[in-house]
Amino acid sequence: MFQRIRVIDIPELIPMIVLQLIMSASGLMSVGFEKVFLLQTQLNKATSDVIAVYVYEQGIVDHAYSYSTAIGLFNTVINIILLIVVNKIAKKAADVSFV
Repeated sequence: MFQRIRVIDIPELIPMIVLQLIMSASGLMSVGFEKVFLLQTQLNKATSDVIAVYVYEQGIVDHAYSYSTAIGLFNTVINIILLIVVNKIAKKAADVSFV
C-alpha cells in the first residue's frame, strides 16, 4: 500500500501541491485589513500597523492620494515578484509551471 502511495499517488498530486504553494504565496503579503484596522488602538498602533492600514491612513485620513497610490503599487510589484520567484522555484523542483 505504501509502495502504491509513493509511486503512483504522490507523483500525480505534485501539480496540485505546486498550485497550492503558488496560491498560498500570493496571499502572503495580504493581511486582513478589517481585522487589523478594527482592533487597532493608540496603544498598539506602533506594532500592529500593516501596509493596507497605512495606505488607508495616508490616502483617506491624511489626503496624500499620490503617496498612498505609490505604496499600494509598490506592494503589488512586490507581490508579483514573489509569485514569479515561487513559480520558478516550483518549476525547477517539480517540472510544473502554471504561469
